[in-house]
Amino acid sequence: MERKEGMKVDSDLDMNLEKKLDGILNPVSPRSSYINELQNRLTKEPEISVEYPNYLISVLVISSSFVLGSLLLFLLNRIFGTTPKAKA
Repeated sequence: MERKEGMKVDSDLDMNLEKKLDGILNPVSPRSSYINELQNRLTKEPEISVEYPNYLISVLVISSSFVLGSLLLFLLNRIFGTTPKAKA
């Protein structure tokens, strides 16, 4: 019996809540264009495009970094490098 009474209380709470919300909220009917667009989006299969990674850019960056680093080391060695002196 407790279960039925609890269900009645829940039903009363639901009805009171419905009445309060009905007084506070004003229902709005959406525009037909929105309904049509939503129906199209829900019923049609979406277009999926898969983008593959572009490895060329990363290879170019790594290669240019290696070349520029080597060039910098070469130039710094030429400027600040010591040459062995010949012993006489």
